[in-house]
Amino acid sequence: MNSWLFVVFSLVLGATGIASPQDDASPPKPGKHHEFLKQFEGTWDVKAAFWMEPGKPPVESKAVETAKLKCEGLWLVYSDKGEFLGKPFEGHGLLGYDPQKGKFVGAWVDQTASSMDLAEGTCDEKGKVFTLVSESPGADGKSIKTKRITAFKDQDTQTLTVYQGPAGQEVIVAKLEYTRKKY
Repeated sequence: MNSWLFVVFSLVLGATGIASPQDDASPPKPGKHHEFLKQFEGTWDVKAAFWMEPGKPPVESKAVETAKLKCEGLWLVYSDKGEFLGKPFEGHGLLGYDPQKGKFVGAWVDQTASSMDLAEGTCDEKGKVFTLVSESPGADGKSIKTKRITAFKDQDTQTLTVYQGPAGQEVIVAKLEYTRKKY
């Protein structure tokens, strides 16, 4: 980052109470948890199953996800493009580690909702299983609790299982299988 840009950015953050000019002027460095995010980088073929109604068969979908660490390795930026219910689908996410909270933090947006999904969570000590939880408005306006568990089977395979509902009463609503594209 250009030093003048960092100074201006630091002053702006200081004015908002996020940082102050007295704080350490060096930018943050990625840590162990940011290293875990590296395994998400790449281009992935995604096969998804979505349970739209309990007891009914899932709706299947396909997409391609591209993911890259940005901002000096602090934030994973990812985008999905594919189809959902026979229509084009596009979604964008951000995932990083917040050392003040001691948690991973993420955001997701797509054309199926006008609200941003904000999640927080943890991973196991090897960085192979991530659990993120969020609460956001559903289609009926009522709050929905969502839990996402991403598990890396190996360096080229991961699964994302999505549950919704109150703690202890969650039901599976989606399962996505990711396979790294080989070139």
